[in-house]
Amino acid sequence: KVILEMDWADDETARARATLSLQKHTCLKVVDTLDNADAKLSWTNQGLMGVALLLYSKNDQELWSRRGFIVPLKALREALGCE
Repeated sequence: KVILEMDWADDETARARATLSLQKHTCLKVVDTLDNADAKLSWTNQGLMGVALLLYSKNDQELWSRRGFIVPLKALREALGCE
């Protein structure tokens, strides 16, 4: 279970689409509070540099990160061992 942090989700539909995509393409479940989460996932839009996903522990230790022009959900799924 993760809490999703996004710097680009000013409109509500962006957050909903990102949550749905994460839950569909990985084995992660997005929760609403840090207390209910096992980790934090930061999803940032880096303009011409693409997108960055960074998975952190609750105490801010980086566990995994990847950047790409497309959202690296396949790499995240593989890193987590999702089947």
